Amino acid sequence: MDFKADIEKIVEKFKNDETLRERFKKEPIKTLEETFNIDLPEDKINEVAVAVKAKLNFEDVPDKAAGALGGIKDLFEGK
Repeated sequence: MDFKADIEKIVEKFKNDETLRERFKKEPIKTLEETFNIDLPEDKINEVAVAVKAKLNFEDVPDKAAGALGGIKDLFEGK
């Protein structure tokens, strides 16, 4: 899997759908799971949410977003 491409696809969908983007702001985990049929452990889906928020420039992204991006990359690459 190409982690960057997967995150970009998710971000692009949110950028093009204001309703979905607003839902993601309110319920990021639920929105990711339902919209993209993602079934990951809680800590991993949280990392995906942080990565997407960072790409969308949401204000509530923690400073450690860069570290989360690296962890998610490992997850998608099967490390």
